[in-house]
Amino acid sequence: MYETEVRAAAVAWAEVIQRRDVAAADRILGAEYALMAPAIGELPRAKWLENLPDYVVHSYEFTDVKVQVYGETAVMRSHYNQTATVFGKDRSGAMLVTDVWVKRDGRWQVVARHTSFL
Repeated sequence: MYETEVRAAAVAWAEVIQRRDVAAADRILGAEYALMAPAIGELPRAKWLENLPDYVVHSYEFTDVKVQVYGETAVMRSHYNQTATVFGKDRSGAMLVTDVWVKRDGRWQVVARHTSFL
């Protein structure tokens, strides 16, 4: 059951990113959220939210999604392909993505993301 919930939360988050909806992202991200990504390093939650309006995702697709649940914590690993620009620079390509989700107050929040280009 939790696996299905995490998958649904991940789809909702991807849609929030594509819409560049900062208010919705603020609810999905845990207070400790940080992104680790090539050429960026660690991007803390506040900076990620600040940058979201400049992250233009034209198209995306998650494949080979695997969710492992450990109580009220889940790890989601996937292949991800996007066509996107960030601050006007191309950020398109295929990546490996690992997200860590925690269930709090009856809802899933993402607390960490790591990406690596393939």
